[in-house]
Amino acid sequence: MKKVFKHRTGAILIEEILSLTICLFSLVLSMSLVSAIQHNHKNYILEYHDFLYTIESNYYKFEVISCDKKHVILYNANNDKEYHLEKYKNMLRLTGKSLGHIRVLSNVGDISWSYRHNKLYTKVIFDDKTSYDSVSWFKNKS
Repeated sequence: MKKVFKHRTGAILIEEILSLTICLFSLVLSMSLVSAIQHNHKNYILEYHDFLYTIESNYYKFEVISCDKKHVILYNANNDKEYHLEKYKNMLRLTGKSLGHIRVLSNVGDISWSYRHNKLYTKVIFDDKTSYDSVSWFKNKS
């Protein structure tokens, strides 16, 4: 019996190294998954602020023509154009009256707007149920 245990010491060492390698691999995998989830959430924050920067920018100087719960019509006095802000499939897009659009948000689950006293209230819920609310100041187009 003693000879068997003396002979297995090398095998036990290999088993321990293998189990440590598997543990380290699973630890690295779980850390990368957590990092990816946090990174995805940060992208929503950045993308949402980029959307706000676009619609509130001095370049466009938008004025609100009309607003309902799912659709906003904006006016740009610089180029005398109307723009529509609406959800299409799983994205929020900004379109003109003619062809083309700008995707301003992606992975949008639901969006709602309201406009009162020169304030555009926006609520966005992303596909992962992350929710953001904001208030933007716009002039009302007369």
